Amino acid sequence: MEFNKQPYEFEDKHVCFPKDNKTGKFYFGFVYLDDHAGYTLHLEGRFQIDGQGKIFRDSTDYLKSYQIQLIRIGPNSLPVYPLPENMVADLKVKLIPDWLSSYPFPDKNTVVGKVLMGKHLNSAGGIQQALEYLESAYKTEPHANGLEFELTYAYNELKQYDKAIKVLNGAITNDPANALLYRELGFAYSHVNKDDEAIKAFTQGLAAIKPGQQDTKAEIAWDMAIIYRDKTHDAANYKLWGQNAKNWAPANSEIAGLLKNVTF
Repeated sequence: MEFNKQPYEFEDKHVCFPKDNKTGKFYFGFVYLDDHAGYTLHLEGRFQIDGQGKIFRDSTDYLKSYQIQLIRIGPNSLPVYPLPENMVADLKVKLIPDWLSSYPFPDKNTVVGKVLMGKHLNSAGGIQQALEYLESAYKTEPHANGLEFELTYAYNELKQYDKAIKVLNGAITNDPANALLYRELGFAYSHVNKDDEAIKAFTQGLAAIKPGQQDTKAEIAWDMAIIYRDKTHDAANYKLWGQNAKNWAPANSEIAGLLKNVTF
């Protein structure tokens, strides 16, 4: 078995993770797409393979003690191996679980479906795959809800900064109170050495922050601090905005974890 694929590549399929070194067993589950939560793995159990290649599945009793049986798939998920149909049969699970019908998803050929696919693929780390859906949707309805943010997030992740800037300038004209758009615009400008434009975009983004966007506020402040630290070598502003980022970061957020051991 080769473990060189990501879970999001196997929607509506059973996969297993690399062997657990402590138990010598493989954990396996079913990957599905929740229209709200995104790509998810439903943990089904674990198995081992003997020297003759025979599969032995554990009793599922131990799963009752697990606090989490639904695992949200993020960009740092372990690689997986897709289980062929004969292995699925040996593990005595249905090829398509009965409960899957409880998770309907919008038609992926519609703009709404394409934007959702792009959003969930971005979240799972499938940036290139997300771009295919998002660019297609953009041709049809460029200002569709959430589309321009997801599209420019993907462009920035793929270092296609000029494309991001072009889309974002139009997006902000249409939705000037969206702090996320300014965050992506500032990020793109900072990576094409337009630091003044980046700071301006970040400043506008801070002015557009709404209640509940404290993590975005901290992220923008940290992006500004990085410009002052690495590009303009302005120690005073680096300290100011770095400290602002730490102060604004919500407890247990990703940005708080990033800044936990940073001192100014």
